[in-house]
Amino acid sequence: MLDPIDPENISRKSEMITAMLCLFLGQFGIHRFYTGKWKSALFYLLFGGCNITFSLLRKLGVGAFNSVFYTVITSVAIGVLILFDLFALYSNSFTDSHGRVIVSARAREEMGFISPEERFNEKANSVIILCVFFLAYASYFLITNFVL
Repeated sequence: MLDPIDPENISRKSEMITAMLCLFLGQFGIHRFYTGKWKSALFYLLFGGCNITFSLLRKLGVGAFNSVFYTVITSVAIGVLILFDLFALYSNSFTDSHGRVIVSARAREEMGFISPEERFNEKANSVIILCVFFLAYASYFLITNFVL
């Protein structure tokens, strides 16, 4: 494993943005696309897409998909993978596509890797992303519960 103290082994990717992408869109592997790990991101996308597809087919009552078995299996698999990635982020062992460790903005600032202004911009971007995700989920909830 790379030494996280060495600034050359620290990723420029934001830990907070990676964590939020993992929490909100982890089912589709968006956090993996963000960090440049596109092969594993496609795996997440396949499982997440299967989960959504199985859920829709079950809701529509199509054939053998009336059983919740397929939805449960894909949901559990994705849930375990997301928890694994969140734990890796929390323990500073989640890396980007170049093998550099993704650490918090505070740690990068303490090492002199980013300035306080860049840290503020990172926090502002995180708040904006959080608001967009909240609006997207609120829209999804309203559409699925009151329109469909």
